[in-house]
Amino acid sequence: MDKNNYDNILYYLSYKQLPENLTLTQQESLRKQSTNYQIHHNLLYKIDQNTKRKIRVVQSHEIEVIIYMFHNNSLSAHASTERMMNKMKTRYYWPQMFENIRTYVKSCNTYQRRGKFKRVEPLHPIPVGEPFYRIGIDYVGLLPKTKEGNRYIIVAMDYLTKWPEAKPTKEATTASTVDFVYEDIIC
Repeated sequence: MDKNNYDNILYYLSYKQLPENLTLTQQESLRKQSTNYQIHHNLLYKIDQNTKRKIRVVQSHEIEVIIYMFHNNSLSAHASTERMMNKMKTRYYWPQMFENIRTYVKSCNTYQRRGKFKRVEPLHPIPVGEPFYRIGIDYVGLLPKTKEGNRYIIVAMDYLTKWPEAKPTKEATTASTVDFVYEDIIC
């Protein structure tokens, strides 16, 4: 909120007098506008009509500092415009709040480099020529230890036929994977 408007509302609510430098139209507008505000500890607060909560009114010289703290704070992780707006609107108010936040986020170098990259394109099938031409292998575990001492299950699935092969193993290592592929898939 610009300093003049902030000061006029603060003055009117503090002294119950309209500033003399305003025209009659401006005075009437100020009177109507001030019904949504309260003073608490010499700061101006807007009353949210839905929740009846006090929301601090921010002056124009405070905007950049507040946005910086909400966006660059290590806990906020360079949040998007919508996330910042949802978080900030419960605590602060100023006119054109969304536009100021959006402009700041667009200018943030870190956010631009790390922002969500949305790629929209059709899915492409994985070409598979024949059974066991291409297989997927993964480990399941760490599982409770069996009587034989096994703690993992190695699983392989053929991409074409969807044929599964599985075997319990003691450890999830390259050697056990090679043994599984040779003994249970190739042989």
